[in-house]
Amino acid sequence: MGKGKNHLRLRQNLAILCLSLSALFLLLKVVSYEVGLSGAIVPLFSQAVTPAAPESAPSTDLSGMDGPMNIMVIGSYGQRGFLLPDSGSSELEPLRSLLREALGSARSPATVSAEAFQQALDQGGVFYDNLTTQSGALLSARFGASFDPGFSVRYLLISASRSTVDLYLWDGADAICRCSTALSPSALTEVTSSYDPNDALFAYEAGDAFAHLHPYTLLLFQPISVPAVQGTSALAQLSSDELLAALDFNPHSESNYTLVNGTEVIMESPRRLVIQPDGTLIYSGDTEVTSDLYRIPAADGEATEIEAVLAVRQLAETILSSDVSANGELWLSSVSGSGGTYTVTLDYMVQGVPVLFSDGGSALTAEITDSVITGFQFRCRQYTASADEAVRLLPVRQAAAAALAYEDAFLTACYVDSGGASLTPSWIAQ
Repeated sequence: MGKGKNHLRLRQNLAILCLSLSALFLLLKVVSYEVGLSGAIVPLFSQAVTPAAPESAPSTDLSGMDGPMNIMVIGSYGQRGFLLPDSGSSELEPLRSLLREALGSARSPATVSAEAFQQALDQGGVFYDNLTTQSGALLSARFGASFDPGFSVRYLLISASRSTVDLYLWDGADAICRCSTALSPSALTEVTSSYDPNDALFAYEAGDAFAHLHPYTLLLFQPISVPAVQGTSALAQLSSDELLAALDFNPHSESNYTLVNGTEVIMESPRRLVIQPDGTLIYSGDTEVTSDLYRIPAADGEATEIEAVLAVRQLAETILSSDVSANGELWLSSVSGSGGTYTVTLDYMVQGVPVLFSDGGSALTAEITDSVITGFQFRCRQYTASADEAVRLLPVRQAAAAALAYEDAFLTACYVDSGGASLTPSWIAQ
């Protein structure tokens, strides 16, 4: 009799356990649908217990944030010019390392004249044109240094003078300073002598046919070819839910709606996000936002210029993973403002060549107010450079002739993005 009761209790306990598991299964299914998941138990547990790691860690500083640059190496046997070289090229590493060391050891800045800059250039060394003017502190931060000359910089020159090596910094207008460095003349000579000369000249060296150009325009007379590039919307690889989650929006809000032309509008007052069919994002908000994505952690209360640029860079990286951005790389094209309020613009480049939009706008323009990103417009584009197909640019003599109408024009190459599938390589006069 006792054995029969034990068997009965065992069957009752098993039945209760089965009913409990079934109820739990149904509950989990309901919860998973409520939060917008597929309803499968495995994904729900995997998200609750082991959150997926991001594809790439966000940047913690500006080191490695490259930008388009022209470089002229002036050695004992001639000059070698690099017109918008790919920043990832191993051939450039000695020149990048040299600049990194010069910025990292620069000291005792002293104001000098434009004539002194030109004399140092004539003596030889390495000349760098950053193409845009930005604060010396920002430029140094990009190379992992903390040097701040106290003004904006476009041109940099490393030149030896007897027993020392000096770093010259020039904004391209008025401010020029010379700093002593810890580099040795022998180290500089070792780098410059490792590059064979090519046909590169500055415009001021190239004769009357180029006298209308900016003197420090870098000219290469050999045929110049760049890869053919295709452009598409980078958001095509992301679902709307993934994008909204990345930007800390609720993908299931009842305030979200879609316009006739396919534009999605997401409202979370006072924040608003517009997703256009071409992959452009337009965000507006205010300083009361709580998301860490938009608030800039300022060490001294008000975000510095470097902290502002880093926050915008992290925002872009949150939207565009390394896989999505493909061959396109974002670079800092401008920053203005102070005291925690800034306007920051980033643009694309492909293998060192900048991408310009045909309407004159930037890839990403972000507005920062009181150390908070309060608005941005981001053209999320993906660029793929062909490994087999190249496009030859117009010869530099013809390009310079076409720029005769522009006095003191800086001639450079770029890709023009008109929103179509193919980008157009071209010369532009700035």
